[in-house]
Amino acid sequence: MLFESVDCGTISRIVPASPFSRYCIPMRAKIRSPEICQLETDISEVSDHLRAATAGTYQLNHGLIRLSRDYSFWNPDNTPTVGRLAVFVHEYLHFVHNFSTIAGLSDFDVQLRLLHPFCNTVETDGLSAGSSVLDAVHGHETQQLLEWRTHLRGHVGNEITIELKPLRAHPQFVKYASTKRIVHVGGSDIECHGVVVTFDKSSHFPGESAFEMSIGSDILMEGCALEAECMLFERAGLSANALRRGAPVYPYQTARAIFEGIVGVAPSSIFLCSLCLLALQSTDPGDAFIQLVCASKTGAKKIDEETLLKEFKASSDATTTAFLRKFLKDTLEPDIAPFKERGHAGSGLVRMANWSLAFVHERVKDSSFEIAAIDKMPDVSPLVDLLRAMPVCPVIQEANKADGREEIIFFSPEEIVPEEMAEIGVAQSLLHFSATHLKTDGAIIPTTSVRPRKCLFVDVCQAPLANARSEICRKSPWQAFDPKASEGCWYAQGVRAARARPSTK
Repeated sequence: MLFESVDCGTISRIVPASPFSRYCIPMRAKIRSPEICQLETDISEVSDHLRAATAGTYQLNHGLIRLSRDYSFWNPDNTPTVGRLAVFVHEYLHFVHNFSTIAGLSDFDVQLRLLHPFCNTVETDGLSAGSSVLDAVHGHETQQLLEWRTHLRGHVGNEITIELKPLRAHPQFVKYASTKRIVHVGGSDIECHGVVVTFDKSSHFPGESAFEMSIGSDILMEGCALEAECMLFERAGLSANALRRGAPVYPYQTARAIFEGIVGVAPSSIFLCSLCLLALQSTDPGDAFIQLVCASKTGAKKIDEETLLKEFKASSDATTTAFLRKFLKDTLEPDIAPFKERGHAGSGLVRMANWSLAFVHERVKDSSFEIAAIDKMPDVSPLVDLLRAMPVCPVIQEANKADGREEIIFFSPEEIVPEEMAEIGVAQSLLHFSATHLKTDGAIIPTTSVRPRKCLFVDVCQAPLANARSEICRKSPWQAFDPKASEGCWYAQGVRAARARPSTK
């Protein structure tokens, strides 16, 4: 298997600011070269994965992968199939692109900037009073940041998403239209060039002609990850088309539907995967993707993908590298700086920024390093080398389906120091606490009105609260914070770091 699970034992060194380490037995994944079995079940396994929300997920901007027990390729009870490897690669690429592309990092920075107005609503008791307590400037800033995030990600209404899920073939592309709007962020006016794409609805829903969606990083990240899985299958001698037929049309196949609708030919997996990655290197990812697709339309029945890709990369690599370096120094670092004094949460955010530093350093050497590693399959050593050299965010693995317990995995050649584990977990909890209160229209909901949302670590934690009153962890983990206590679990420490408003009670 690609990773050998190693029990590191109970952590004996206690971190006073985060005693959660007393209740967590971390597992360390030791990287080694595997012998991957090619089984007939590979296709069905991955198709099931793409149709099952619990098989594998990545928490955007939180830096956390979750794998179900049946689909984990490294679980010692599972056969190490290509299908299980593909599940992990899919989610790992989401993490890589979140922390190493212009669109992904911009989205992460929006989340950081939103922490500022949010913290201004959190009182000393650990509860948010909501956006009604913000002045007009901070209220407008919140609304503009969320509008920019929608531009970066794209938008599809819930009704359309529900309609698309059961379809076996993607509705046909009809046309696209460019859009432009201005958002005011950080004292600057930002021009947002977007794209609205129209698809034919009549073949699936008689009497209804068309539907529209604005496209952005959401469909590009999913399209890139699916095509990377297809590459794994192709290089292993398996059927990529069979994999695609089993994947939900949205959001996994939307990028392909757009490409084939405009260009009129079916691109290879590596070409479409590369185009999605190139488009993510923009603060206008949807518009960038359409431009790349249109530039691929040569009129020939078969396009010269290799030549086109070289041209596209040559024109973007230098600009992308310069932007990322400047962004890390001039934007990301200043937006993290105010939190550096906020205990473990601030240190965890710095660690997240360091993930980006490592990835950007690698992109300078090879702008598509992750695709290059996958392209070498079935030789798995380049992928192993990538995972050894590059950051891998924490992974939560379902350990026992019967009792719902999970375990947290850190991919590291050495045992994880408790401080590092706690810092990342507290930062993730702070981001989760903030995101729970934010609405896309720009409002911050008071804590008393938010919908139930479970802690990211509810089934990993062995703290007394998690065992004795797990309903709090599963519905309102912010209640784990006690203003009279100096310690607490990761989530409690995340809430503590958010407090910035004197209590008015």
